[in-house]
Amino acid sequence: MELYEYLLVAILIPLSIFINYLLTRIGLKILLRKSYVYKHPLVRFIVEKRIVKLDWKWFTSFALSSFIIALWILTLASPYNVYTYVREEVRPVELSVNIQRKPPVILLLDVSGSMKGLKFRESLEAAKFLVNELRGRALVGFIAFNDKLVLVIPPTDKYDDILSAIDRELKDADGGTIYSKPLSTAFNLLAPYRDLDIECYVILVTDGLPFPQDPYSSIVLEYGSRNIPIYTVYIDTPTLEKPERERAEFTLKWIADTTNGVFYRVEDIRNLVNVLREVAEKEIALPMNYFVETKITYRVEEKEFLIREFLVLVSGVVLLNFLIRFLIYRVTV
Repeated sequence: MELYEYLLVAILIPLSIFINYLLTRIGLKILLRKSYVYKHPLVRFIVEKRIVKLDWKWFTSFALSSFIIALWILTLASPYNVYTYVREEVRPVELSVNIQRKPPVILLLDVSGSMKGLKFRESLEAAKFLVNELRGRALVGFIAFNDKLVLVIPPTDKYDDILSAIDRELKDADGGTIYSKPLSTAFNLLAPYRDLDIECYVILVTDGLPFPQDPYSSIVLEYGSRNIPIYTVYIDTPTLEKPERERAEFTLKWIADTTNGVFYRVEDIRNLVNVLREVAEKEIALPMNYFVETKITYRVEEKEFLIREFLVLVSGVVLLNFLIRFLIYRVTV
């Protein structure tokens, strides 16, 4: 019980016992005086003597009734015991990770002649989708390439400018394919961020192999040494010979593995949007909520109320009171 409850009980119990005494000694006397209508002095004397007499019967009755009153007061005060112990729990905790420095993400998009038609249109729509997907959460850069650099946009948070440049500058797909130029350009743009220990990401979307003389492998090794992952997305082209398609897939897997990135294969160009969404949501470390399990240790205080025990005790005392009164009555008779 709280301190104020102890004080209240400490006041009520003596007060109740005192009231019980008054009722037992004086109240009953007054009650009997008013109940008896006899005016004979002898009868009044007998009644008063029976009330005033303090024998063991009266003390027993007074003690039992006072004890019952005290128990009832304690029961109404809801007594309890407090048990303190240490509990350990493993709970899932949602953590909101807010990255103040937005990570730069550069999309390298192949716009060579093999990307004409539906592949070109769908890849541009997927590129614009990725820009909007990363809006507000990353600095987005964009490089369109064939055998030269067609469009270069450094990482920026001016997302609408990127979308406008894509619509304005990219009209059709033509030319050959060279990896080294866009990879080296993106590396030079991201190197200052890595110097500040900021995570950087590159997404390479292409449907074929570069020229055999293209020195892209040395640049890929530099990406690996600076911990800049390249996520490669291979757009399968069924019209190409199987050996060439296998070499293209092998090359892009090697680039992803060397830089600790992930390789993706797109068989239907209309699924490119979903692949880029997966890269943005699953692979790139963006500000988001994570669920982790953590062990929580804390002290617990539990209250064990004793109302039931006190009620049993009160009932026992009441029965004892009736039993004693019955025995007293039998002895008297």
